[in-house]
Amino acid sequence: MKNTILLLVVLCLGYSGFSQTVTTSPAVFTAEDEVTLTIDVTGTDLEGYTDDVWIWAWISTGCSSDCNAPTNVNPASEAQTAALVTRDETDPNVYTFTMVPTAFYGKSPAEIQEIGMLLKGRDWSNGQTGNTLLAVQPLEFIPTENRNFPIKFTQDDIVTFNYDQSLASNTSMASLTELYVHIFYTVRKSDGSTMTDVPYTDWNNVGSSPELQARDRGNGWFTLSIVPSEMFELEEGDQLIRIGYIFRNADGSIQGPTGEAFVTILN
Repeated sequence: MKNTILLLVVLCLGYSGFSQTVTTSPAVFTAEDEVTLTIDVTGTDLEGYTDDVWIWAWISTGCSSDCNAPTNVNPASEAQTAALVTRDETDPNVYTFTMVPTAFYGKSPAEIQEIGMLLKGRDWSNGQTGNTLLAVQPLEFIPTENRNFPIKFTQDDIVTFNYDQSLASNTSMASLTELYVHIFYTVRKSDGSTMTDVPYTDWNNVGSSPELQARDRGNGWFTLSIVPSEMFELEEGDQLIRIGYIFRNADGSIQGPTGEAFVTILN
């Protein structure tokens, strides 16, 4: 990730390990977003550790009871594989963990306002890191024909474009069984100039581009997820400003309204 937010790391005084560095993608997330945590344990008890590592997690704000993740069991066993973190292949002191908070904690979005976590070996005696507290953005869902999720994202985050057929303004869109997405973007170049509405591919090629076919989630809900900086041909110093998207049929004869997603620029 090129641009991430360095999150506040709180060291619990009862622990011997120093605090780890944690970043998230997306940088800002709600309880219903899929979020990937990247944890650098350099300087903690787990620096240089070679055995399996687990996440120990809890809800620090918003929850009134049973606020520990169901996977919080010590010592960890095969039953806690959902809490195993992944060691980076090139830097063994860096780990990643992906979750959707509502699913991982088994709680409603209203109960997940801030989450806490640390990394540990199979048993506490194997070593651990300090505590990290991560803010969770409130979920403000307003049903619309088009929407992107999360609302706030950087060009290096995963963003999902959603289409709800039950709210289709074009009645022909409501009966389609396959949807494609025409995507175009606005970018600020390193010299300060702006390129507007640059298409990912020509309108006539959208229906023959498998990567632009939306996923049918059922009940008239279609989605397409991308990482903008990986999808678009950006040069060093380029900054995405806006992504436009249009859900449509394969040949482009039927289309929904234009959606606009604005990219958060982190300096």
